[in-house]
Amino acid sequence: MLPGDTRTAFRQISLGVKAYFEQQYRDEMQRYEDSGRDGDEPNRNQFINKCMRQAADNPRSNRDFDILTRSSCFPHAAVLRRDGIVDNDEFLVTRLQGIATAISRILHPDSLNQLPVAAVTALFRQSPFYAHRVKIREQSPKIAWVETYIRNLIAIRRAPRDSEEVLKRYGPAPPDNTNCRHALVLSDNPLSAYLSTMVLWDIFSREIESKTVIFLYAHSGISATGRAEYTRYMQQSCERTNIVKVLISTMDIFGVGHNLQRVNTAIITEVPSSHEKQKQAFGRVDRKGQTMTPLLYQLFDDENLAERVRMFRNKNRRFLANQGHDDDDAGDLEQLLPPDDLGV
Repeated sequence: MLPGDTRTAFRQISLGVKAYFEQQYRDEMQRYEDSGRDGDEPNRNQFINKCMRQAADNPRSNRDFDILTRSSCFPHAAVLRRDGIVDNDEFLVTRLQGIATAISRILHPDSLNQLPVAAVTALFRQSPFYAHRVKIREQSPKIAWVETYIRNLIAIRRAPRDSEEVLKRYGPAPPDNTNCRHALVLSDNPLSAYLSTMVLWDIFSREIESKTVIFLYAHSGISATGRAEYTRYMQQSCERTNIVKVLISTMDIFGVGHNLQRVNTAIITEVPSSHEKQKQAFGRVDRKGQTMTPLLYQLFDDENLAERVRMFRNKNRRFLANQGHDDDDAGDLEQLLPPDDLGV
């Protein structure tokens, strides 16, 4: 996370989460005292660990933890929500759905030959997030990494198929006699998928107009039939178009059930709720029939408390599973909470 107002806001929000858990413990202790100290005295560490697991499983149970979770890829979104610059309802799927549905109608695989770039941009302008797109982009190291990666894919499409440099970094060329490689970008929540599409569309508008790259946006409003059409398009040969295809969606929508062997890069922008969910998402490209080298990237913000909790739990669950245990309560999550003197 970059230094500045956004990092300060995140630290303040993290301290707010810690204060909430500690208040929950004080309330539990008060209930224990009011009961005449009946039963076992609440253990502070165990109780806070329980609260943190509950928040991780249901982020909406605590507003601050929910903000951290929803802004894992785009930290500046937390500032917009905390300061009331963007209304809380704008973060909900129901509010995003109208614009998302209109965009997907234009970005249908069968309509991409006559792509009205300005029309898609006009739809993004309807969202209050669009006015803040520059700061949203600047404060997201993750989307900066994705941007660089896509630019590299655009550059190598003109490289010889036997280029040693390309082979070393990206593996064997695709099976369709081109060097055009595609990417699947998956978010953990709908807001991140929407903002990723908005920001990347703005960044690559010239490349989109010149038909060197195209972005597809698959959201929850797209039917199963529509998702199958997206899959079909991503699997098509690139010998005629030589265009880099980037499919942006969530893990719940395109992280299961779709076979995308023509795509060999999968990028997950937030830490998922479980290792199994991550494994399923990567399995869209890392699967039987893949002739290229699967390139799998899990992005992670070690300053985001919600992501740190998820990463810790996922590693712990994997270790326990490998040991033949099924104890989700193991592992001290409290150690992840920020110190009280955290600089803000």
